Amino acid sequence: MKTLLLVILLALVCVANGSAQKQQSVGERVMKGIWLLDGGGDKNTPRWYLEWKFDEQGKFALNGYPPVHQEGSYRIVKTKGDALTLELFDQKGTFGTDRSQIQVVVNIRQDRLTIKDKGPFRRVIEKTGGY
Repeated sequence: MKTLLLVILLALVCVANGSAQKQQSVGERVMKGIWLLDGGGDKNTPRWYLEWKFDEQGKFALNGYPPVHQEGSYRIVKTKGDALTLELFDQKGTFGTDRSQIQVVVNIRQDRLTIKDKGPFRRVIEKTGGY
């Protein structure tokens, strides 16, 4: 009987531990989607934009004008308050293939992001499971 109780207890601990590891912070969930920062467009300033996409599978894409393109994979390596540190890897594009880290600050109340100290980026479509 004691052995059965011990096995059940260990199974519950393993299940609870697995569930806790898979839970995402609110900031992690909010950042998924497509985010835009743009400006210019008058006769004295050419139009420019930066668009970041983060999906549920850990893929990202950065597009912009003047022309910039970068894509690859990301993982969250640190969460501190509203700030997430992302490691970018398996990259290709304008900025090369080296691993790098960026900081994303999430403003949940205003549904805005600051990415690499630029922003605020605004969400351009509803959050989805992919691009």
